Amino acid sequence: MKTYTTKEAAKLVRRELGQRARQLELVVIENESETIQLEVTTDEVEDFERLGNPAIGSDVVVDSLMSSLIGHLNAEQLLESAAL
Repeated sequence: MKTYTTKEAAKLVRRELGQRARQLELVVIENESETIQLEVTTDEVEDFERLGNPAIGSDVVVDSLMSSLIGHLNAEQLLESAAL
């Protein structure tokens, strides 16, 4: 499985593990074929949805939605360079 992480999600991961805000702001999403895992913030997901994309209502999404989300994050230059 390939894991993608946004820059903002990486910042959250680096914070103290006991910090409650990190747990509420960080979302981990996988695609149905279990080949991609994405660590992203709730704000980044909400921005994606506000642009008219389908809502992400689960931690497992169809492969095409994952591709769209990663494409959006990549276009916005929000992904960590190590993931690309």
